[in-house]
Amino acid sequence: MMITHNKVPGPVNTVLLVAGIGLLASLAIALGALLTQGHAAFNTASHGVTWGLPVAVYVFFVLTSTGLTFVASLAMVFGFKAFYPIAKRCIWLALATLVAGFATLALELGHPFRMLWAIPLNFQVKSPLLWMGVFYAAYLVLLLLKFRKVNGGDWSSTTSRRLGAWSFATDLLASATLGAVFGMMAMRPFWYGPLMPLFFLVTACVSGGAFAILITYLAYGSQQAMPRRCARW
Repeated sequence: MMITHNKVPGPVNTVLLVAGIGLLASLAIALGALLTQGHAAFNTASHGVTWGLPVAVYVFFVLTSTGLTFVASLAMVFGFKAFYPIAKRCIWLALATLVAGFATLALELGHPFRMLWAIPLNFQVKSPLLWMGVFYAAYLVLLLLKFRKVNGGDWSSTTSRRLGAWSFATDLLASATLGAVFGMMAMRPFWYGPLMPLFFLVTACVSGGAFAILITYLAYGSQQAMPRRCARW
């Protein structure tokens, strides 16, 4: 099944321009603070801060990516045709938010490139952090392959369907493992507990659906400018 989108006016380009300027300004401020103050710039030394800003932003972006994949999977995995008009947009946004999450986490790690040799040489199979990284890396690759298929007009071939199913399953595992990482840390009582994986999955669904609605409205400017099938959604 091939879905096409007509060009329609909307404020999304203006929003992206403002967001891009804000992002560059924020990066400049963040880099300046990191170079002058170090990791203390995130105020993580205070006992009143549960997690530093990079961790909180990382969780927001990756869970939003998960939710967007869930929305796209309603069409491409579970066959709900009403979601086809926004499926491709959701896949692209899932990729963008996932990369944004990884970039934010790099600020928290300090030396992210050490993972290239530290993880293979110190393979800790009992650590949920390891499996979180493995699942998210696989999810990123599968999502890229799925977007390539969809962008080329291949929505319903066997390979495209399998990529959609594998992306959904890997995404589910990655987000649940992320919840387990937080749920196992007793030194953070607010985030501690066996229900954290379920809480993260529910949060992902809500965040992804809200983000899909927001960007769809920004893309078209108003409900009247949307295609009929998209407006009904």
